[in-house]
Amino acid sequence: SLSLCPPRSRWHVHVIDMSCFFHATTHLMIHAVSFAVAVGWTSDAHAWVATKTRHTPWWQTTRCATAMETYAWMLVPSTRDDDACETNHDRRMDEADRRAVRRLRERRNTHLRQVYEDVDTWWKEHVHADRGKKWYRDAIHYWKGVDATVDGVLGGFGSVSHVDTSESRAFLHHVLESQRKRTQERGGRTRAIDCGAGVGRITEQLLIDVFDDVDLLEPLPHFLDKAKENLARAGAWDGGQHKGTMRSDGHRVNHFFQMGMQDFEPEEKAYDCVWIQWCLGHLDDRACVEFLQRCGKGLRDGGLVVVKENISSKGIILDREDSSVTRPHSCWLRLFKQSGLILVKVENQRQFPRELFEVKMYALKPKC
Repeated sequence: SLSLCPPRSRWHVHVIDMSCFFHATTHLMIHAVSFAVAVGWTSDAHAWVATKTRHTPWWQTTRCATAMETYAWMLVPSTRDDDACETNHDRRMDEADRRAVRRLRERRNTHLRQVYEDVDTWWKEHVHADRGKKWYRDAIHYWKGVDATVDGVLGGFGSVSHVDTSESRAFLHHVLESQRKRTQERGGRTRAIDCGAGVGRITEQLLIDVFDDVDLLEPLPHFLDKAKENLARAGAWDGGQHKGTMRSDGHRVNHFFQMGMQDFEPEEKAYDCVWIQWCLGHLDDRACVEFLQRCGKGLRDGGLVVVKENISSKGIILDREDSSVTRPHSCWLRLFKQSGLILVKVENQRQFPRELFEVKMYALKPKC
């Protein structure tokens, strides 16, 4: 009988009767494809079988390739199915990422997630009725159960943090270039605020390198405590001793605001940049517009509001597990217009796993 293990040398082939070689090879490939489908590495199995059969006669190789393609077509989902296929970045995901993908799939299938074309009626019945108290309370309850780590705040996809901040840095550099002249003419130290700051990931990896002073806004106390620890270790915060920063460039973290966006009102004309990432989904449309309006008033001359959010492709996705919504691009444009902000630039985040939502970065400025 023929073992499922590949031959270790060419003499193994000669001991098999050539009349049954084609049948044996075909069965071997069928088993290989079935196994490959089970583990999700069909293309790797295809390459392995092709390598091991390259010394066979040309007619057998042709038949082998045909059989391989036939069974692959029968057993493997179409590569045009976005939920089934993977990018090269997906193939490099570690086991933690794969577990996160499985949790994400399970969550997408739960009854707690629903898709709407219009959620105005839902907002009025479930959020506006008690001024959002239960909605925000449920969101806080959800995040209280999340570990105060980068992996925790990113839903198990901590490996995308570097790619995320790298793309954000390039985007921020580009949009600030057009505003740099006004900033230089005004003089003084530049200032930014990180809204929905979590454990201080964006401040530590991006904002503190670009701006002289950074504030953080975050409602969860255990996240804020971890942010203080991380930023103190990075030399950006002196632990509240008011002794200055240990960074050579003099950049520092000034204030930590423990409250939700719906309650926060920034000081007028205080910031050069208001950075809002992956948190506006917790605000209903009305609260979102009101918050963006307050952010616009908090900008200095030439300042920008930067919004980075997940984008849905099929209506508005309501997730009652963490009290959030994922909006389509058209919905964001409508909210920006209602808030009196002008779109300066928009870009897509690249190199994220395809299991995640599309992500867009918006640079906005107030109407003159």
